[in-house]
Amino acid sequence: MRNLVAISVSILFIASSCIANARADATSDVLAAAKSFGAQKSAHAVITSSNGQTFAIDMVEPNKMRGTTPEGIRFVMIGNDTWVNMGGGWQSYTVGGKAVQTEMQMARGSQLQRSILSECTITDKGMSTANG
Repeated sequence: MRNLVAISVSILFIASSCIANARADATSDVLAAAKSFGAQKSAHAVITSSNGQTFAIDMVEPNKMRGTTPEGIRFVMIGNDTWVNMGGGWQSYTVGGKAVQTEMQMARGSQLQRSILSECTITDKGMSTANG
């Protein structure tokens, strides 16, 4: 599920970068999109995979997330508490340690920026449109 959340964040970063004017350096554009996303207080994403499966997630600062997986599993996370509904009712789980962190909080952290700079190759291939 974390990988799917990471993919949703990447999509939100890309969408955010389309709003701003493009710069000559594609890496700077991605970093600016991450900074812009990190400034948000809430976000909603619906991701549809190439095989038609849909994953939806909502994030609200400081520590709330909810979502639905392609299998229809619903989850709510607030602080250290998690509730999951697999079709038979809600079950509560308490996660020890650190409270849930929204993707916006992660985007504000320097770890993401270091990761982009050290692990990613970013190129500008010009303008394009989704679905044609």
